[in-house]
Amino acid sequence: MLDRIFRAYDIRGVYGKDLTEEIAEKIGYATAAVVEDEEIVVGRDARSSSPSLTQALIKGITNTGKNVILVGANPNPLVYYACWSRHRPGVYTTASVDGSEYTLVKDIRRNQILLVKVGDFIRKFINNKENLKDFAVLSFNPENGRVSFKPIKNVFIHRINEPLYELKLMYGKTVKVTASHSVYVFRNNKLVCIPTSDLKVGDLVATANIIPNVINVPRINLVKELWPYRNELRTIILSGSDVLKIRIKRISPKRKKCIKLSEEGRQLLIKIRKEKGLSRSKAAKLIGISPTTIQRIELGRTRKFVREDYIRKYVQGLGLDADEFLKKFALEEKRFNGRWIDGRTLNTIKLKDLTKEEVEEIKDCKLHGKGYPQNSISNIIELTPEFMRLIGYYIAEGNLECENRVCFTLGREGHEKFIVDDIIYCSEKCFNIKPKIYKIERNRIKVVIDNVVIYGIFSKILKFENKNSNTKRLPEFVYTLPLELKLNLLKGIFLGDGTIFRRRGIKFSTTSKELAVGISYLLLQLGVLHSFRRELSRRKNRNTIYNICILRKEDLEKIEDVWKDHWNSKSLSLTYKVHEKRHLRIGDLILLPIKEIKKVEPSSNYVYDFSVEGETFIAGIGGVCCHNSHNPPEYNGFKFIRSDGTSFIDEYIKLKEVALSGGPRKSECPGVVVEEDVLESYIETVSKYLKIENRVKIVAETFGGVVNLVLPKILETLNVEYEILHPEIRGDFYGIRPEPKGENMLTLRRRVLEEKADFGVAFDGDADRSVFVDDTGRELTGSLAGIVFVKHLVKKGDTVVLTYDTATALRKVAEDIGAKVIWSRVGHGFIEEKVRDYCAAIGIEQSSHFYFGFLYPFSDGILSTLLMASIVSQGVRISETLSEVPVKPMEKLYINAGSDQVKKRVVEEVRKIYPEAEKLEDGIKIYLEDEWVIIRESQTMPEINLVIEARNEKRLEKLKNEYVMLIKALVKKFI
Repeated sequence: MLDRIFRAYDIRGVYGKDLTEEIAEKIGYATAAVVEDEEIVVGRDARSSSPSLTQALIKGITNTGKNVILVGANPNPLVYYACWSRHRPGVYTTASVDGSEYTLVKDIRRNQILLVKVGDFIRKFINNKENLKDFAVLSFNPENGRVSFKPIKNVFIHRINEPLYELKLMYGKTVKVTASHSVYVFRNNKLVCIPTSDLKVGDLVATANIIPNVINVPRINLVKELWPYRNELRTIILSGSDVLKIRIKRISPKRKKCIKLSEEGRQLLIKIRKEKGLSRSKAAKLIGISPTTIQRIELGRTRKFVREDYIRKYVQGLGLDADEFLKKFALEEKRFNGRWIDGRTLNTIKLKDLTKEEVEEIKDCKLHGKGYPQNSISNIIELTPEFMRLIGYYIAEGNLECENRVCFTLGREGHEKFIVDDIIYCSEKCFNIKPKIYKIERNRIKVVIDNVVIYGIFSKILKFENKNSNTKRLPEFVYTLPLELKLNLLKGIFLGDGTIFRRRGIKFSTTSKELAVGISYLLLQLGVLHSFRRELSRRKNRNTIYNICILRKEDLEKIEDVWKDHWNSKSLSLTYKVHEKRHLRIGDLILLPIKEIKKVEPSSNYVYDFSVEGETFIAGIGGVCCHNSHNPPEYNGFKFIRSDGTSFIDEYIKLKEVALSGGPRKSECPGVVVEEDVLESYIETVSKYLKIENRVKIVAETFGGVVNLVLPKILETLNVEYEILHPEIRGDFYGIRPEPKGENMLTLRRRVLEEKADFGVAFDGDADRSVFVDDTGRELTGSLAGIVFVKHLVKKGDTVVLTYDTATALRKVAEDIGAKVIWSRVGHGFIEEKVRDYCAAIGIEQSSHFYFGFLYPFSDGILSTLLMASIVSQGVRISETLSEVPVKPMEKLYINAGSDQVKKRVVEEVRKIYPEAEKLEDGIKIYLEDEWVIIRESQTMPEINLVIEARNEKRLEKLKNEYVMLIKALVKKFI
C-alpha cells in the first residue's frame, strides 16, 4: 500500500484507505532520516483530514529526535516562505487536484479490428461523433462473461481532477483508471462494479481470457495503396494489359485517321502525276512528303491504309480538291492502336503519372523499379504464410535505413543462419526476387531485398517507415487474419527476437510498448494465457524492455508452430508436471488477483470514456474489464520543500526508500514542537518592498481556497480595501474549478466595474498564481500584467526572465529600461531555475506566474497582488499604463496531432521548412519582420501549440489560417 502513494516528487493518496495516520508517521520518520537539519518546518492546508495527518507526520519526525517548526494552516507560498526564510527543509500537508491505454476497436464498415490508444481514438472523433456509428469497442457481459464488440454510442473527454491509479494484476496485466472509475471484481460469487478507490491488493479482477476474432484476409492492391506516395516512389513503373488499355485510351484521340483508297482513286493519282511529268521523287520534293509515302498512297501494297493528312497533302499538291477526292475514292477509315508512340512503349507507365480515376481501373498489371523489369511484382498481393513470416522477421530484425531497400541484419552462423535462409525462401516465394547478402563487421551479414516496390510495401502499406526498435508495431490488419497467418507472423517475430528459457517456456522481447501490447492482444485472440513484464535494459541506452512470457504447456501446444523451428526448441519440454493454480473463469473472462495499486502521473490532462450498452469496456495491457462510474474519494498528501524554497528531487528518492524499508525507530530523546506564526514574519518581509501610499481598493476571487486564511489580515495590515468573492474556506471550492480564466473570471470582472475597484485578482488553488483584471474590467494576460511590473519595479542593469511566448511589447519595455532579458522554456520549473541562476529581478510567464527574484525565487500570488497594489497606490492606473504601450494582438491555438509520434514529426518537419527560425527546446520561433509565430510541442497532450503575435487583427487571422493549414497538412501527412 505504501509504495503506490508515492508520485514523482510528492505523496498523494485516498485518506483512510491508502493514506492513514500510521503511514503519515512513517513518512515523518523517513523525512527526518533524509534531511541533515535538526529542525523541519511543517504546515498544512484546510482539508478536514489534514490536522490528523499532520499530527501523525510530526510524531514520526519528533520520534527521531528532530524538532518541528509548526507553522499551522497556511497557503502554499507561506509554507515555502517559512522554509526559505528560516533556511530549513519542510513538509506541507496538502492535496492537488488516461488516454495512453490501449484497446481493440472494430471498424464495422471495413470489417477490421484495430489496436488503438483510447485517447488518440476518442480525440479523433470527439468533434465528429456522427462517424462513431461505424465503430464498436471491445466489451463484455458481466452476467455471463461473454466478450464481444459493442457499437460505440458516445465518447467523452474529462479533465483530470482526481488521482490516477495503475492497477497491476497477476501476469503483468495493467490498466490506468481514475479513482472514480470502476473495475469488475469477483465478490459474493458474482462480478460486481467496484470503484478504484475501494480496491485492495488481492481482489480478483475480471480480465479477458479470449477475445473474438473476425476473419477478413485483405488482398493488397499495390497500385491503389502506393499511389498516394507516388512522389516519394517516383521510380516505380507499371506494365500489363490494364496499363495498355489506359495508354490507348489516353492516346486514341491523338492518333491520326488512316484511309484506304480504291483502286480507281490510286490510278487517277498516278495518271495526273505522270501528266505533270513528275517522278515520285520529284513530286515528293515539290509537295513536301517522302517518296515512300507517295508509293504507299499510289500502290497500296505493303500498307493499304495511309494517314489522311498525307493523302490530303498529296492530292492538293497535284491540284485536286481533297474533300471531293476522298468523298469519291475513300473506301475505309481506321485509327491504329500500335504498341509505340513517340518512342515509348504503350504498355508501361510511371506510377506518378497516373490519375486517381486511372488507379481505380488498374487490376491486372505488374510493378517494377526503373531499369529492372525483370524484378516485376504482381499488383495483387495475397497474404500468405511466407509473407506473414517475412513481416515478422522484419519486425524483429529489419530496417529501411537504405533507400529503396528492405534490410535485415543478422549473424552468419547458427540459429540466425536458419533465419537468413528462410528470409531468402520467403522473398523468392512471395516476390520471385532473391535477396542479396552483404558481409558487415563482427561476423554479421545484411540481407537486402533491393526493390523499390517491396520497399514501398514495407514503408508505406505496412507503415513501418524507418522506425527504430522502440516504435515498431504490428500491421493494422493482423487482428482479422486466420490462425495460420497469425502463427506465421508470430513465428517470424519470435525466431528473430524470442528466447526459450528454463526449458519450460518461451519469451517475446521488444523495446516497443505498442508492439508488445499488439502481440498480447493477438495472443488473447488465440486464447493463450501469457504474462507481460517490463525490465530496464542493461545496455547504455537504458530502454525499457517488454517481455511476453508463455509458460503453460496447454498454451505452448496451441502455438507450437511459432517456436518449433527455434534452435533451442528441443530443450522445451511439454511433459513436465507443474502445480499451477487454476484461475476461476466466467465465460470468456479470467479472474486474476491485484498485485499492486500504484498512483501514477497521467499521460495528459485528460481521461477518456467510451459509452456502450451496459457501460462496460475492455482496455489496458491484457484486457482489464472496466466500467464508467463516479464516486470521488477524499484524498490528501504531502509536499517536501528544501531550505531554499524548492521541492525535493534527489532527496525524494531516498525518502521513498527509507519509508518503504520499515517502521519508525524511536530516539531516546524525542524532539520538540515549536509553533510559529509565519504570517507576521511574511508581512514584515514583504512590506520592505511595498510602498502603499494612497487608498487602494481591490476585488479578490479565491474560489474558497486556503488563501482565505491569511489574505484578509495581510490586506488589512497594509491598508488595502478589499472584497473577497467566495470568502469561506471550502475544500470543494464551492463546486468551481479553481482555474482563474474564462467563465470563472466573469463575476470578478463585473464586480471590479460595479465597485469601481482599482483592480481585481483571481488566485488558483495554491495561490502561487494570480490573474489580474484592470480598472476597466479587462482580464490581463501574464504579459500585460508583466508590463506593469517591469515598468515600475525593474531598473537599468536588472535581469528579467521571460518565456518565449510572452509579448514582444513586454521584451521592448524591459530593454528600453536597460534591463537584460533572459529567455526560458515554458514551464514553472524552467523559469524558476533561470530566476535563481541569473539572480533576476523578476520572472514572467504568460500563464501569470510571477517570480520576484529580488526577494525569493518561487512564484507567489499574494506578493504579486501586494506589489500591484503598491504600484496602483502611487497614482498609477493599470489601463492607462497599458495604453501607453503598443501591444500587438496575440492568440494561442491547440491543434490535435493524433499522437505524440506525429506531434514530434510535425515539429521536426517545420524545423526543416524554416531553417532560419530560432530553435527552441520543443519547437521553433519564426520571426516575420515585426511579427512572430511559435510552433511547439505540447508537453502534456498530443497537440501542436501555435502562438501568433501579429501587427493587427487582420494579419492575425491571415497568419492563423496559414499556419493552421500548414500544421494540419503536416499532421495529415504523418498520420
